[in-house]
Amino acid sequence: MAIAIFHFNLAPAESLINGTVYDKDTRQALPNVLVRSKPGKQLAITRKSGNFTMPASKNDLLIFTKQGYLPDTLFLVDLTPKKIELIAAVNTLSEVVVTATPDKPGFDPQTEYPEVYEKSKFALSPSQLLGSDARNARRLKRYFDHELRQRKIDSIFNFNLVSSIVPLKGRDLSNFMAMYRPRLSFLDKSSPDDLSNYIKNCYGRFIRLPADEQAPVKLY
Repeated sequence: MAIAIFHFNLAPAESLINGTVYDKDTRQALPNVLVRSKPGKQLAITRKSGNFTMPASKNDLLIFTKQGYLPDTLFLVDLTPKKIELIAAVNTLSEVVVTATPDKPGFDPQTEYPEVYEKSKFALSPSQLLGSDARNARRLKRYFDHELRQRKIDSIFNFNLVSSIVPLKGRDLSNFMAMYRPRLSFLDKSSPDDLSNYIKNCYGRFIRLPADEQAPVKLY
């Protein structure tokens, strides 16, 4: 399996940083975590093993984000292998399970990372390096496309709406929204009344569940 390294900035990095991302509570490795570096624009996505490798330098700041988890940061005082533990948002007291909120800046990866979209157009290349670069770009583009869809869902199926329809709060509300999160294809064709009826029907199923089943099953 190819290592997921996204090296799109023009300045060469001094070295590589390796690490593994875990769920803090379950100790399970987390795939598909987006890793970004600052001040550069290096990118990586963790593999099924939770591992990532990316160009980095001392004093870089790494930012880790994944749907359903609180974001985390790591300041690199050295380039030894790192272990990062992310906290599931539904395990916190704050009512946050989404990656997009109305007060967050707009997410426009095509503007922020145009190199990814340009390189993702190359299906084949006589250069092995460019071919690998294109594969990695396509993988990252798929990640961005998925993130854009999730943020659109978040903008519609949000805490304010759901809590105005069903009498749930705190952890119960977070669990309910995670369990019955609709697909974007459904939201695109649904009227406000359709969505309200969907939420009410899901609530009816939710309250009939045993207490130990009123929580989402984690998908890694």
